[in-house]
Amino acid sequence: INRILTDHCSDFLFCPTMTAVENLKKENVVKNVYMTGDIMYEAFLQNRIIANKESEILTKLGLAPEEYFLATIHRAENTDNIDRLRDIALALNRLNKAVVLPIHPRTRKVIKKERVKFEKNVMFIDPVGYLDMLTLLQHCYKVITDSGGLQKEAYFAKKYCKTIREQTEWIETLQKERNVLCGTETEKIVRECLKEENSIWDEEEMIFGDGKTSNKIIRIFERELLV
Repeated sequence: INRILTDHCSDFLFCPTMTAVENLKKENVVKNVYMTGDIMYEAFLQNRIIANKESEILTKLGLAPEEYFLATIHRAENTDNIDRLRDIALALNRLNKAVVLPIHPRTRKVIKKERVKFEKNVMFIDPVGYLDMLTLLQHCYKVITDSGGLQKEAYFAKKYCKTIREQTEWIETLQKERNVLCGTETEKIVRECLKEENSIWDEEEMIFGDGKTSNKIIRIFERELLV
């Protein structure tokens, strides 16, 4: 509700995708609406270079590129529902590669309290900073997450994402099954994670813009406000 109210109160709206533009039209918000691409994509492109130079997380954890899944579990719908959490754990336990899981404090607490069992292939680590997370993302095999932001970043990094939710805010990522909604069904998560993905990621399909969002916003401000 707060996001909808903010849209209607704003003087300028800078949209990450055409889906966002169309959604605003349905709400009769059409004035000063601009498709600029996603500012997170621009941040990703800039900071991945820094991450590659500065992050030592792979060496620290003893990880080889493409030999691990990157997973996050933090949404209350998964952590507060023990049956769902156990089903997710069963799926991760059955994967054929290591699963690196930066563990949210709430999730860790629930796992310990409810004695949710994870096998040795699941590697719990403390939450990491942005650069380390970018490094883990860029070098992982696939992503398993209930995070909205990480779904997008997986798309930015051209990594297949298996979303352990029933819906996503970023429906664009579902195209060509770059992102698949698995819910918390154990068999579906395992099947999707183990599936061989052979399709090619075309640069033209990058639907979150060209990575030059900030310049576009600046030019709009210069044109509209500096008079």
